Amino acid sequence: MTGLETEYRQYLQAVDLLEHCGVSREALSALKAEDYRALAELNLKIKEKRKMLAMCREIQNGHQQIQREVQSAEGRNQREHEQTER
Repeated sequence: MTGLETEYRQYLQAVDLLEHCGVSREALSALKAEDYRALAELNLKIKEKRKMLAMCREIQNGHQQIQREVQSAEGRNQREHEQTER
């Protein structure tokens, strides 16, 4: 049996299953539409969380840079203070 024949057989089995499942095509379509809406909503939430995570990383990186600058400035101030005391 070729791949195309196998695929066609699977299609016929799916059609048979849908016709005898006891749920109308309209109801199945409505369920499918609701699932796609829910998926879209989840994808939007994931996108928002990724943006927030990216902002947090930028803040963290900025904070680390500021800490280094403060430590450097404190070191300069300490050296200047020591030199003026001599």
